Amino acid sequence: MARRADGDEALIHIPAPLKSMADKEGPKSRAPRPDTTPDDYATTPRGVPLSALDHSFVLQSIMEVQKSIGQLNANVTTLIEQSRDHSRKIEDACKDIHAAKKVLYALGAVFTALGGIGVFFLNKIWDAVLPLIKANLK
Repeated sequence: MARRADGDEALIHIPAPLKSMADKEGPKSRAPRPDTTPDDYATTPRGVPLSALDHSFVLQSIMEVQKSIGQLNANVTTLIEQSRDHSRKIEDACKDIHAAKKVLYALGAVFTALGGIGVFFLNKIWDAVLPLIKANLK
């Protein structure tokens, strides 16, 4: 019997040391293989369930997973909020661009009308001034 780290005695099978490659005579002369089934198996102390031995490890693992899931949920919530803010900014920019297009359309219409009126008056002025210029040149 051997003692484990926690002080309980348990039956532990300790295998014999393996032979090195130098101890073997070669591939041509092989000895029959010994039986590889161990005589005794490792046992756990009676009365202590196996799940109780790993309870703290499992609990710690579950708590770490829960912590990671909580962090992921917080990150996803942050990404959703950032996406909403980004969408709002894009919508505002689209509205500004649409307003600028409408203003440019209105300014284009006003300048076209003013240009047409200006050309009309320049034509009338030219019609009045052209005969005077021709009279003075003769």
